[in-house]
Amino acid sequence: MIVVPPPWSTWWAYVSYVIVALAVVGWFLNRQRRKQMAEAKNTARLEKLLGERTSELAERNDELMALNVRLEKASVTDALTELHNRRYVNEYMEAETSMLRRVMFEEDGNGKHSPDSPRLLFLMMIDLDGFKLINDTFGHLAGDTALIEVKDRLIASCRKSDSIVRWGGDEFLIIGQARTYEGAEIMAGKVRASLADPQYDLGDGRFGKLSASIGISPIPFVEGKLDFATWEQVSNIADLGTYLAKSNGRDAWVSIAGTDQLTADEMKNAKDRLADLVDLGKWRVESSLRQQLRLRFEPVNLRA
Repeated sequence: MIVVPPPWSTWWAYVSYVIVALAVVGWFLNRQRRKQMAEAKNTARLEKLLGERTSELAERNDELMALNVRLEKASVTDALTELHNRRYVNEYMEAETSMLRRVMFEEDGNGKHSPDSPRLLFLMMIDLDGFKLINDTFGHLAGDTALIEVKDRLIASCRKSDSIVRWGGDEFLIIGQARTYEGAEIMAGKVRASLADPQYDLGDGRFGKLSASIGISPIPFVEGKLDFATWEQVSNIADLGTYLAKSNGRDAWVSIAGTDQLTADEMKNAKDRLADLVDLGKWRVESSLRQQLRLRFEPVNLRA
């Protein structure tokens, strides 16, 4: 007798089971593959978006850095002449005095240094003679034109290593390096000659006359004593030199330095004690003027 198996136990039923199982496995694998592809596509999209955002942020960061550089430069730059301004001097002087300190240390310690290494810095304060007359006669625009011409002449007469600062109004400051006081004075003579001219072109066929009263002082103010006076004190002494140049005839330079007999207390109220300090040999004063300097100030219009 032949027993007929139930439908679910026939060979074609088992084949169907295998086909269904393979279909389910295939569907599951295909679903997983599509899921992985979708995830990979999404990851790629996110990576691309992240890359774009990163690039955009990097660009903006570069722009901000460039803007900060421009703002920093603008903060230490005079708008009219594009020279450095007073804010620049603090940081610059700190670096320059540190360099000079290293040179002096090397010399004291018998270290190696170039024979051309600077032995001093000098501050050269420049006060223009005749600028107020140009402003009053031709107006402030003509005055600005004259100041730009002064800037060009200073650049032409200075070395690349010198730093030129518009100190304010019609005053300029040159910070330079030298090996001797005489070297700084020679530089002052060159600057004085470059600025002395009756033919400053003010535009529209107008010409003005300018010259300069120049004061120079060294750092160290007393030779070998870098910490004897701050650069601010030395700049005040250089400014005192411009007063002396003006009160003694203008279009001249006057250099002032301390001797080893000078004390720190004698730096105070220097304007009132200048003649006495020079007589006592505590201050060294030199000038481009041929006549003997009047060291006691008289009530004249020194800023004209």
